[in-house]
Amino acid sequence: MSDKKSKIKEEPAWGERNAVTGYYPQYRVSAGLIIRGLRAENLRWVAVADPQAQRVDDFQIATDNRLDAYHFKWSRYPGNFTFNDLVKGDDSPAD
Repeated sequence: MSDKKSKIKEEPAWGERNAVTGYYPQYRVSAGLIIRGLRAENLRWVAVADPQAQRVDDFQIATDNRLDAYHFKWSRYPGNFTFNDLVKGDDSPAD
């Protein structure tokens, strides 16, 4: 049994499967926002993984009168965080 588990972890395709599984919720939310913009007929553009966006870089969507930017995070066992944790310039938690 342990040989089978270790073999699965060694196969390169499992890394890809794990990555896709992790991104699925992010893609689902992004797709929903795009569909909403298309139905409202006010979608201007979208960007995915924009390196110039810095901290809020996972997904951006522009409509006629606004730009929304998203940085997706989730966890099986989430902890608490504050708004300052999201906007603070470095990676250390806000006081």
